[in-house]
Amino acid sequence: MMIRQGDVPLALVNVQGRLSRKERVNGRAVLAWGEATGHHHSTSDISADVFLDDQGREFFIVDQGATVCVTPSKLEVLEVPQFSSDPRKVFRVHTSQAVIRVDEERFKQAQKALEAATVLVWPGALLTHQEHDAIVIPPTMPGTAYTNPGQRSYVNADMPAIRVAD
Repeated sequence: MMIRQGDVPLALVNVQGRLSRKERVNGRAVLAWGEATGHHHSTSDISADVFLDDQGREFFIVDQGATVCVTPSKLEVLEVPQFSSDPRKVFRVHTSQAVIRVDEERFKQAQKALEAATVLVWPGALLTHQEHDAIVIPPTMPGTAYTNPGQRSYVNADMPAIRVAD
């Protein structure tokens, strides 16, 4: 499974060995820092944390019972042009906490919740960034975690990959 927030991809991987909890910054578990801007991909959810293995690799773990409570205030569907003739739809749910990018199924749930003025409870933790929509990261199973394999840009076949940073 691969999840993406802006230039930060998260891949679900199996984890072995001992992990130690990484210190939070101002109460937030930070997955990635923007080297140029100081922005960060992070969560304040206490059910999710960043861990380090013995080699210093980072892993993001979301507890099985983690939930995100969402009270929709506005819904939005954007059509993003693509290389193909069919534009891609982006579904956004506005809340008092954040603007959350969701899939079509969660968007339909949010439509019903908005009409009924009810609160939605989705499993996972809310990952935020100053310049990207928030996303809900699903809980991890025991022995699994998310890791950031990094974003790379390829200019042409003769050049090496260039690491992309915020």
